[in-house]
Amino acid sequence: MEDLDFSGLLANCSDKVYKEFMLFAIGRNINKYHRFLYAKLKKFEGKLQEKTA
Repeated sequence: MEDLDFSGLLANCSDKVYKEFMLFAIGRNINKYHRFLYAKLKKFEGKLQEKTA
């Protein structure tokens, strides 16, 4: 068997993982911003007090 050189392959894979993660993170932030714009989310103002009877 030949000695296989994986150094280039591993560098390529880690670069792809980084790019994929960055796209995921940016997409998630855009989605959150969109939900704030259309009032599907409201700004967190602390824990709401529950009424006890």
